[in-house]
Amino acid sequence: FWSPQYKYSVMKGVIRTVVGYSGGQEKNPTYPDIKDSTESILIEYNPDIISYEDILVEWSRMHAPVGKGKTQYRSAIFYVDEEQKRIAE
Repeated sequence: FWSPQYKYSVMKGVIRTVVGYSGGQEKNPTYPDIKDSTESILIEYNPDIISYEDILVEWSRMHAPVGKGKTQYRSAIFYVDEEQKRIAE
């Protein structure tokens, strides 16, 4: 997730990116021992400069789904409200 983090971080309007793990039930995942979690990126942005949709367009350019069994690389889009959910769908 380091490459996508960098690509988002240089987009005009992106304030900050934070990488981590989400979606797993097991506690304290780490890069060498990700357990059942998925690599994730939190993107904080200024909606007056860049839209959620613009971020999703960039996500679709970088997105490369992988086969079954790689929970580390599952694809997921998170949203904070119904408008973002509508856009993501």
